[in-house]
Amino acid sequence: MNVQLDNTYRALADGTRREIMDCLLEHGPMRATDIARRFPQISRPAVSRHVRVLREAGLLEEHSRGRERWQHVRPLPLAEVQQWVRRYEKFWSDKLDELARLVED
Repeated sequence: MNVQLDNTYRALADGTRREIMDCLLEHGPMRATDIARRFPQISRPAVSRHVRVLREAGLLEEHSRGRERWQHVRPLPLAEVQQWVRRYEKFWSDKLDELARLVED
């Protein structure tokens, strides 16, 4: 069992956390307060919990500048997800090729 991969999937299973990752990827590093402003439908404590889960999974990294703590995307754990998914690409490619042959016949 791969604990890191499990933690990554668990963190990414939540749509809000994926949106936070997308937001940080698109707009660059942000403070938790800045992230919370982009998600007005969610309470600040809930946003902080989402950020904490992403950080604990290694998907975010926190850097301090004075009293401010900035969240940065750390995509390295996603490489392991990509490797796992890549193993199934051949399966789907083969199935789609088979379907194309059936349609042509």
